[in-house]
Amino acid sequence: MPFESQRAAIERLENRTPLTDDDLRDLLPWVRVLRVDVRENLQAELMLMQMLALRRQEQLATRQLESFDNFDKSTANANRWMLRYTAAVTFMTLVMLGIALYPLLRWVRLLNWARF
Repeated sequence: MPFESQRAAIERLENRTPLTDDDLRDLLPWVRVLRVDVRENLQAELMLMQMLALRRQEQLATRQLESFDNFDKSTANANRWMLRYTAAVTFMTLVMLGIALYPLLRWVRLLNWARF
């Protein structure tokens, strides 16, 4: 609810409880008619609120960067495991191919030896 008079707006600003968003919105029509000292207090409180918001934003950015680093580390670890798995599967495939073709190669050698 907007303040009904200049005195009500000044009393709210002299009250040292933190301003809410609704208080700030209700104070906007009265900013031009407020005393200089009250206006300076309002400006100081707004600057404090802005500094707190910037600090929260900085903490959020720091947490985001940490999560990006964790994601990079886990992705690199997953890539290493996938390379190891691919190498193992390739090796096993070559071994199985050798086992499957060994009798055929022996039979071909015997045929070639028998011709000479």
